[in-house]
Amino acid sequence: MILPDRVRNHMRDHILENVYVVNCNAFPSSPNFPMMYGSVEVYSYKAIDTYARNMGLCFEDMGMMIKKWGEDYFMTHCLDHIGVGRISDFASVGDNVCTGGSCSDAYFSAFHPFKTVDAWQNCFDLAIGKITPPPPPDYSDPNQWR
Repeated sequence: MILPDRVRNHMRDHILENVYVVNCNAFPSSPNFPMMYGSVEVYSYKAIDTYARNMGLCFEDMGMMIKKWGEDYFMTHCLDHIGVGRISDFASVGDNVCTGGSCSDAYFSAFHPFKTVDAWQNCFDLAIGKITPPPPPDYSDPNQWR
């Protein structure tokens, strides 16, 4: 689920820039991270224009290895290769794949994965404030553990 107004809010300072969003730094010691990862990929208009004009360089210069890559890994490497800048936004996607995140957290602009209609609807309702999240457990109450 993507909440477009929140994506726009995350990108508002970068509208006219040639940039894309790296949204995952799950393995900071890896040379492949941070990267664009998972269910949502965010690009500025100029980044897509740069890609459209220069994607051939990615295929030519990166060789056959790209056939083994997922699209997020490919796009991260390709956009870096053709000079598109990065924005780090590690809290833009609440996906429980990289950083996790609560549907009720208003900072997140997208949530994933929800495999049933009810799960998706519950997350959406939490995200827009239609329902409130349950209170956190009271760890000082010994009765809750019985």
